Amino acid sequence: MAEEKRIRCVASAPRTRVLTVGIVSSMLRLAILLAAINLASLVHAAAPLDLARASISVTGEPDAPGVQQVVDVLVEEIAARTGLPQWHEGGSDGVPVRIHIAGWELRAPLGYDAKGRSYEYFRVWAKEGALHMEAAVPHALLYAIGALLQHADWDAGYFRVPGDLDIAVTPHLPLRGHQLGYRARANSWDAWTVAQFDQHIRELALFGTNAIENIPFQDNDDSVHFKVSRREMNRAMSEICARYGLQYWLWTPAEFDLADHAACEAQLAQYKELFEDCPRIDGVFFPGGDPGSNSPELVLPYLKEVHDLLVQHHPEAGVWMSTQGFDMAQSAWVYRFLKEEKPAWLRGIVAGPSTPPLAAMRRSIDPAYPLRDYPDITHTTRAQYPVPWWDPAFALTLGRECINPRPEFYAEVIRAFGDETCGFISYSDGVHDDVNKAIWSALGMQPDREVKDVLRGYANLFFGPEHATEIAKGILALEDNWEGAITENASIERTLVHWQELEKEVPALATDWRGQMLLVRAEYDAYTRRRQIAEAAQESAWNAKVRAAEPEAFDALLAAIAEPAAFEDKETLRTS
Repeated sequence: MAEEKRIRCVASAPRTRVLTVGIVSSMLRLAILLAAINLASLVHAAAPLDLARASISVTGEPDAPGVQQVVDVLVEEIAARTGLPQWHEGGSDGVPVRIHIAGWELRAPLGYDAKGRSYEYFRVWAKEGALHMEAAVPHALLYAIGALLQHADWDAGYFRVPGDLDIAVTPHLPLRGHQLGYRARANSWDAWTVAQFDQHIRELALFGTNAIENIPFQDNDDSVHFKVSRREMNRAMSEICARYGLQYWLWTPAEFDLADHAACEAQLAQYKELFEDCPRIDGVFFPGGDPGSNSPELVLPYLKEVHDLLVQHHPEAGVWMSTQGFDMAQSAWVYRFLKEEKPAWLRGIVAGPSTPPLAAMRRSIDPAYPLRDYPDITHTTRAQYPVPWWDPAFALTLGRECINPRPEFYAEVIRAFGDETCGFISYSDGVHDDVNKAIWSALGMQPDREVKDVLRGYANLFFGPEHATEIAKGILALEDNWEGAITENASIERTLVHWQELEKEVPALATDWRGQMLLVRAEYDAYTRRRQIAEAAQESAWNAKVRAAEPEAFDALLAAIAEPAAFEDKETLRTS
């Protein structure tokens, strides 16, 4: 009605009407012109930048330690995806790739510049026919390379980036790490070579990881799969981290009585050998009572000895401890000790499985001590973050440590609790949680980044852009497979079809270990669902026969029960 009144009013005044129409007409023409200009600019901006041949230049601090190693990562990772090993030697005909390293002071990890950017700030963007990358310090360039690979269009023989690419990030959490313990107990790493660790650590950094935690001498079992000794790998992992500018941490429990002076001396001798072997160590994390059963009154003096030995070889390193396994009285003793004694040698406190909640610990701990998270991203049951209401068919067959992509769940965890901490180094015992590592690393940098975007980046980086969106959907579908009762979750079958179609379209899924894990989970979930339905029906039929059977028929019935249930594609799913 208001619009009708306005029109009638204008109609009663011809001159006003003409003026209004003229203004509207002019505005319409202007809007059309602006829209055309914007459309043209968008079309122009969207033109991809072809990097089949490139010429790299580095400014700022080109000779700083670590710069060449990180530039080599850029060259090697693009070559591995495109088969263009000489793409960076394009000379005057190559597309400029301009890298700038600001060279900020590495010893101020919590420092910010005048624009509020942390020491790990990075940016990657395309402009005026060139690719630009800048980082505050050399290792932050790894994050820029990761962002580039997650958004690039690549395949054999070509490498292109969006013409409007512009990603700038100041990481949110200062510490973003994962435990890669080289020991017999891990489900995969004991079979790895130094080169495989190098590649994996590099790939973790491409998603934002800046710390690696090794388990140097907990449990004394050697694995038949070891390619090198634990001592050699302890040193090699430190060298890898030093080369890439990443932090190297150690997880070192005490599973002996700390009141035993001889045992303490023997352990300290192991520490001394390790500290001398490793070119870089940033932190030593002692889990209070998981494992171990020592009281905090014994733990703290012992850790002071560890600290004094550590700083002789690595002056900037620090000792951290958790209250895992401590009861309420023991935890209260630790909090009181920190407030009253204020030990300068203790760098910080760690929260993790079996500790009080993060928020409660943060309130209890002297503010002078940072709180680090040790989240369990590797287990599904009997764990810090068990799968809620997990169907027993999965829980009893998959067990505690299985292929477990849970991107949406862990995104909620890190967003809910991350700000209580200075960051995290996750609890992991193998590669089965690789998707979770990518989620924690990426959201540790950008907690508001969409999970689907992280998964598309994950798929794009490892399998290429053509099917990245569908692979991301498939990963989310695997998480949904564990929702509710297995027999009522029909989406499990749709997830299997989705991954079977992807396997046909993306052959690399069947040959790459990351792809193999995702395919296995899709097939396993469908197999287990079909088995559960078949065995439930079989059980019902048996019960009916038991109720109706004559005593002499029991032997035949027991023989039938011993026969496994049959169901669709049983052998195919088992052996594919």
